[in-house]
Amino acid sequence: MYNTGGQVTPDFYPKAKSRLHRALRIAMHLYRFAWRGPVLDVGCGGGFQVEAFRRLGMRPTGLDISANSIAFARNAFSKNSFYCEKFE
Repeated sequence: MYNTGGQVTPDFYPKAKSRLHRALRIAMHLYRFAWRGPVLDVGCGGGFQVEAFRRLGMRPTGLDISANSIAFARNAFSKNSFYCEKFE
């Protein structure tokens, strides 16, 4: 459930720089499980984890229900695939 009060826009995501740094640390821990493999990030938000996986050589895709989050992710990380869909 999102309770952002309109903070996320296609051009702005709160604490974007620190979120990407945290995502890179997490991706390094998960690297051995998905090395060079496809990865689906369900609830990807602004796409930070998807970008971190891509930087480590994985083939990630992001899925989220928030149109603003997906718009931000597509603008910020254009080399990745993002979908704004329901999780079903």
